Amino acid sequence: MADSASFFRLASSRVTDFRHVGSLTQPTNHAKIRSLDVAGRRAQCRPRAPLIHFFPIFSKAAEHSALGEELRKQGVEHQIIAGEVRLSYKRRIWLFFLGLPKLAWFAAKSAIKSLVFGKPRPQVVVLGSDIEVLIFAFIRLLFGRTSTKIVLSGFIFTERDSRFLNAARRWYYQFVLQRTACVICQSALEAERYNSIFAKSHTKFTPVLWGTEIYGREQILEQVRASVSARKNRFILSAGRSGRDYQTLVRALRGLPNRLQIVCDSADALRGISESPSIQVLRGCYAAEYIEQLSQAEIVVIPLAVDDISAGQMVLIQAMALGKPIIVTGTPTISEYVKHGEDALLVPRGDAESLRNAIIRLTNDPGLQDRLGANAQAAYEEKFSTAAYIRRLVETIRIECGITHGCPSKELLL
Repeated sequence: MADSASFFRLASSRVTDFRHVGSLTQPTNHAKIRSLDVAGRRAQCRPRAPLIHFFPIFSKAAEHSALGEELRKQGVEHQIIAGEVRLSYKRRIWLFFLGLPKLAWFAAKSAIKSLVFGKPRPQVVVLGSDIEVLIFAFIRLLFGRTSTKIVLSGFIFTERDSRFLNAARRWYYQFVLQRTACVICQSALEAERYNSIFAKSHTKFTPVLWGTEIYGREQILEQVRASVSARKNRFILSAGRSGRDYQTLVRALRGLPNRLQIVCDSADALRGISESPSIQVLRGCYAAEYIEQLSQAEIVVIPLAVDDISAGQMVLIQAMALGKPIIVTGTPTISEYVKHGEDALLVPRGDAESLRNAIIRLTNDPGLQDRLGANAQAAYEEKFSTAAYIRRLVETIRIECGITHGCPSKELLL
């Protein structure tokens, strides 16, 4: 975006110069008249705002969140149309009958506000689900707003055991993706895979490594440093519901003195896991309460059962933000975020013995804990903060969607 901003500052200064070139009351000078005409067209090319519309569903006050602050800091012309839609339910049936209808209603209201009544209308809308894409595409077609491009962010496609269900899902997502100009994935592996699976959709899958922010992180880090110096009543924390392998983690901990806390509300992910004096399952632990548990953990372990889709990145980056020593399954997608022995310990998928050895090694080596935690925190601040993520996301949108800030090409101005 910096190059674009520099271009427009330069263009504005040239407009000022052109406006003082001669006068039409003097004898006709075609070169000067052409200069004035070019200046007029340049003046009309000033960036139209908002350029990109975002539709977060984590809070109605998202404009004042880290997302909104970073968009403003980086000079991104935008508008945030926010809502609060809960999509985390203990049972999938609740998601279908409660969460998804609320998401569809939010998408319909947002699409009308953005595409119909938005002035000026956006060049790009960034959406987070297939439902939103379908609703925005319908409103876009209905009101003739076809110049606005749709970007789908955070796309993940999982295969099913049934061949019929797989075929139906592929057809459905092919239909959805045909309405997008660009699809953002969280890893290069997925982008390559989806470009092959959904080649007929003619959309472009592009990797943008994920990033996030933890509210009050500096204060939490102070507490973390104090607890690290004490090293009392510490425990291993594992969290998440998608693609987790808690069964392997429990096997790895048998006979070890470490206490384990699992933050998860998914019955499928917790299948076969029984609580005991050394294993505690927190099923209703969200938001600030979850961050509190994360901040108090000695070690964070993220055991993964899948290796072909993004899983574990959210917990991984949150742990990195708090400077936690991490053990994580070394899947190809995780390997794009951390390096073994540098900012985390990576172990093979489903290998309880390797996981056990990594836990023993890290538990018995406080110096290694400190080094991995410090490197993880530094990597977060450089690559996975909200600021870094917004830079990557906006630059990708600008390139893939060909955003020109409403200006014609340089050739048209000459």
